[in-house]
Amino acid sequence: MNELFTALLSWAVVLSGYPAPAIQPEVAFVSHQELKNMACNGTECKVVGFHPPGSNRVYIDNRLHPEESTFAASIIVHEFVHYLQQSGGKFALEYSCNDALEMEREAYYVQSRFLEAHGVYWVVGSAMYFSSCAP
Repeated sequence: MNELFTALLSWAVVLSGYPAPAIQPEVAFVSHQELKNMACNGTECKVVGFHPPGSNRVYIDNRLHPEESTFAASIIVHEFVHYLQQSGGKFALEYSCNDALEMEREAYYVQSRFLEAHGVYWVVGSAMYFSSCAP
């Protein structure tokens, strides 16, 4: 599956405009519970992918099969964008709420372009356009 991940990273680079990283991130498939523990402090949430800031790894819900599903592959592209955002230096490891929103909007934009390029018209991240940080 490494060839698939290399191809998906290339999509993330081309669609985001970030430079190709020196090191390709690892992809680890973990349970939904593990994702919730990492990304949502153990509380119930709809997380299916996660890139911990500063990490060389992205975590994907093990119920997803990117080799069979374009949508599942798009989630990896989304998480690779987060990796590129930090490896490219656009965002610091510690970022503000507004930065987090910008990072998500950008990752969802790239994910949408990836899906469209594969003939899939699935709205992703639309709630991000109505999200804001508390004043």
